[in-house]
Amino acid sequence: MIRVLETMRGFVLFAVVAVISFSLMGEATEGSHVSANSQISRVASFADQVGRGHSTYMEQCSTCHQEDLSGTDMVPALAGSAFMARWNGKTAKDLFSQTSMTMPASSPGSLTQEEYLNLTAYILQANDITPPQDLTVDSLASVTMHQKD
Repeated sequence: MIRVLETMRGFVLFAVVAVISFSLMGEATEGSHVSANSQISRVASFADQVGRGHSTYMEQCSTCHQEDLSGTDMVPALAGSAFMARWNGKTAKDLFSQTSMTMPASSPGSLTQEEYLNLTAYILQANDITPPQDLTVDSLASVTMHQKD
């Protein structure tokens, strides 16, 4: 009987140590996971930005600017030769600033900075402009739009 009690006490002690160890490992892993997720969200790829920008565009912009970015008689196109003629020589920062100050027309400036960055990425991609890096507020000025000959 004493052996059984000693074995059970050893098992209980082992179980307590295991639970504490797994709990501590979980906290470390969870902390690392949050850190990694934060880093991933800060350094999204341009393709991911374009994808998110497309989603935001469809929700916030396509009603006026059309699903294909072609615009209308009253609303400017956001892709194609007319767009490029208007924005030729300007930077992505100019586009970002203009968009974030004036759009959506019903509620200018109401989107997040990330949503405006993603929209800018989507519009650039729609015009065959791929920056050398992911778009950030700091990198916008280094991306110049040029009309192709």
